[in-house]
Amino acid sequence: MDTVSQTPGDGLTPLARALFVATCCVSIAVIMGLTAGAIAVVPDIGRDIGGTQSDLQWATDAFPLIVAALLLPAGAVLDRYGRRRGMLIGLVVLTTAVAWTAASDSIGQVIASRAVAGVGAALLFPGTLASITAALPAERRPFGVAAWAISVIIGAVVGLLIFACGVEWAGWREPFALIAAISAALVLLTARYVPETKAEHEVSLDPVGAVTSVVAIGGLTLAVTEGPVHGWLGTTTLVAATVGAVMLVAFVRWELRHPRPLLDVRLFVDGRFGAASTSLFVMFFAHFALFYLSIQYQGYVLGYSTLKSSLGVVPPVMGYALTPLGPWLARRIGRRAVIVGSMCLCVVGAGVAAGMAIAGTESYWTFAVGAGLMWSGIGLAMAPPTEMIIESVPAEKQGVASAVNDLARELSAAVGIAVAGSAFNTAYRASVDDHVDGLGAFGATVLASPGAAIEALAGRDDGPRVLRIIEDGVMSGWIWAFVITGAVVAAGAVVVWWRCPDRATERRLRTAIDEPVPAPPDGAVVAGTAVR
Repeated sequence: MDTVSQTPGDGLTPLARALFVATCCVSIAVIMGLTAGAIAVVPDIGRDIGGTQSDLQWATDAFPLIVAALLLPAGAVLDRYGRRRGMLIGLVVLTTAVAWTAASDSIGQVIASRAVAGVGAALLFPGTLASITAALPAERRPFGVAAWAISVIIGAVVGLLIFACGVEWAGWREPFALIAAISAALVLLTARYVPETKAEHEVSLDPVGAVTSVVAIGGLTLAVTEGPVHGWLGTTTLVAATVGAVMLVAFVRWELRHPRPLLDVRLFVDGRFGAASTSLFVMFFAHFALFYLSIQYQGYVLGYSTLKSSLGVVPPVMGYALTPLGPWLARRIGRRAVIVGSMCLCVVGAGVAAGMAIAGTESYWTFAVGAGLMWSGIGLAMAPPTEMIIESVPAEKQGVASAVNDLARELSAAVGIAVAGSAFNTAYRASVDDHVDGLGAFGATVLASPGAAIEALAGRDDGPRVLRIIEDGVMSGWIWAFVITGAVVAAGAVVVWWRCPDRATERRLRTAIDEPVPAPPDGAVVAGTAVR
């Protein structure tokens, strides 16, 4: 029988408990900041140390690709050997790799260091949430999960601002050096304040399941990442998708037969687990699609710099301040109502953003009003699905549960950006295609990239006319990308309403979870996760 101290977190003062949760939240924020921030500095890296467009794409993608591929086996390793121990190793690797990025003098070193940083982040990522759920008392757990969930978004926004400010006022190396210093401080805080938790029973690492999951998730993530760059029918995309799909089937078949699987895929039949995974994937799909589109719109239509575009994201993203309300509302009206209602609010926001663009309202508020509604909906729906995943998985598998939760976010980031980017590019090219015949060789530049075309307009007599063509194309891409994003979220809402338990069923499940456990004799432990 797996074991847990009767009152997880015993011995922690209120201040120590707050520092423990804060350490986990800042750790996850660092990972998300490294994911989002690299987008802002990759062009400067190319100008400074060179590299092809493909190289620069890998400088962006190597980190999230490695993180996504390794999350499931990393979660199992942390369950077996200790979550704090895994976090410490992950932070040391992450600190070293990010410092290496800051000191790199070739694009090959940047790519390699970003990949190594992904290994460290994969060890760190699942340990943060699993530690919170294992070591906090039941009555404090929802708020710890909400703080963790909002840190995912705050980290992405703050990371983008840090990197954008670095590019504006210093260089691309300085933000990486700052992140390395923060990560080094987190090593000390983790060693001091994060309690060690792990399963008392020996957790199976399931080597075959681990390898097939790494190849499957890595292949599928690579396919959706490379699709917009090399084409959805390109060799790289098709090979990656085929290998990923074949290995995914092999992973599922193996896990169904294995007596102690890495991930019991039957969990997806559970309404809570399936609905929660669906909602997390769909809402983060919308978040990263919106994140991508907001930078495109502000840069190409409003003419904002990278820093100003990053600052422009801040007011609407404050909708995430509603995240702590999610668990509170879920206790009163039920998780299904909160999640589906929040997803509907997100759909309304997408419709407002697209509708204002169709009406020709080209201003900052075209973006901010719709984006604010979308991010408010995403914020409200952030914490309840995470709680549902944690509750659906045995205590000894909390690291794997956290990894599934994290994986939904990582995969949705890649898919959201890929789908929004493809929709945007397709609609943009269709809009400008009929207007570039008279532009000669410059027409190919307009078709290929609105950013490159805008930069090349200086000195052209027809500059204002061509700029209007480009802006119209960007608005067309904006509209269709939001239509597709809204449709995906609406479809997800239908699935969640169908799969998620109603309030009465949820109340019965929660009663079983919250039922008090009799105090054990001195020195004894009861079922759950050991806290040391």
